[in-house]
Amino acid sequence: MKDNKFLLILLVILGFVGFLVLKPFLTYILFSIILVVVTYPLYESIKSKLKFASLSAIIVITLITVLLIVPSIYLTIAIFTQTRDVISQLSKIELTTLRKLEDNISVFLGVDFNIIDSLTLQLTDLPTLATPYIVTNLVSFTKTIANFLAGTILMIFVMFYLFVDGRNMVTELKRHLPLEDKYKNNLFNKSHSAVHALFVGSFLTAVIQGMVAGIGFYLFGIPNATFWGFVIAVFALIPVVGPPVVYIPASVILIYQGDFLKGAGLLAYGILIVTNIENFVRPKLVRMQSNIHPLVVILGVVGGLSFMGLSGIIIGPLILTLFMETFQTYVHTKSKK
Repeated sequence: MKDNKFLLILLVILGFVGFLVLKPFLTYILFSIILVVVTYPLYESIKSKLKFASLSAIIVITLITVLLIVPSIYLTIAIFTQTRDVISQLSKIELTTLRKLEDNISVFLGVDFNIIDSLTLQLTDLPTLATPYIVTNLVSFTKTIANFLAGTILMIFVMFYLFVDGRNMVTELKRHLPLEDKYKNNLFNKSHSAVHALFVGSFLTAVIQGMVAGIGFYLFGIPNATFWGFVIAVFALIPVVGPPVVYIPASVILIYQGDFLKGAGLLAYGILIVTNIENFVRPKLVRMQSNIHPLVVILGVVGGLSFMGLSGIIIGPLILTLFMETFQTYVHTKSKK
């Protein structure tokens, strides 16, 4: 009995220390697991033809690197570069156009606004305030890049061993779970379904919407199209909100600046193409849909962003969803007793 208590205490201590060691790279490890779960059928298909697990894992990881990691690096650099341009442009927005828009809204709603005048001074000072901040954080940014590269290398190794030994790991994990087989299988199946619904259904759909929106912004002559495409992809992950929160204001500003054709064209492009992508793409990407409540997604996105940064957009909803699935399994097992 004493030996068991000692081992339990030792396990808790070592587990906590291990968590601290891995904490800087937990996001990368979680993304590795997600990517392996999503692409495992592809790995199995390649392995059945080549008969070599290691070679099959290397091929799939190479595809992931080319199709996902490399574009992510480019996107990170492009967003960092264009963010300062966006801040600079905000200070040069034609205030008469914004005042005209504000006056029309005031007349329509019957409420007086004084937002533009109060923001004018702050907008004109944005570049001055932002430049020292950017310079000050260059060292931090360099450190972030180094951590990103280290995390990416770690992701590759984790994915390799998960592809090769993942099935055995899952079998061992199931064997040690103190649950009946039907509850174990139900929990793992629901978790698998949740990963697909969130990553494939939500994340990839949002990425496609962001890419298509960025192309549209570029075609209609809006500067920093990559930045705004990224912003639309982020909003596309949030239920109810979605891409219109970005392209509608952009269209209105173009129209009030006198460029009616571009504004109307961008608005039509957003409504007919960008927004409808979700209706056409998501059903094709997700065959087994998980019943994930929109509130769980919203709370996960907001909480994930504040707790884990941009990666929390995906990991936050996933963790909350897995918690809900585990809680439901607990309720079912308790009701059977």
